Amino acid sequence: ATDTTGKYWFGDIAGGTYTFSYVPNDTIHKDASRSVTVILGQTTVVDTVKLEKK
Repeated sequence: ATDTTGKYWFGDIAGGTYTFSYVPNDTIHKDASRSVTVILGQTTVVDTVKLEKK
């Protein structure tokens, strides 16, 4: 994964389904937290704090 702007790209991780929690990196949603399911193999950008293999 690469971190250049506070966001992480997981497109380089082996295929599979990962579930992770994150907090958007912006002032409007800075207090929000969510649970997202991403099917890797696609390049996805999110502000993450936790990533676990499902």
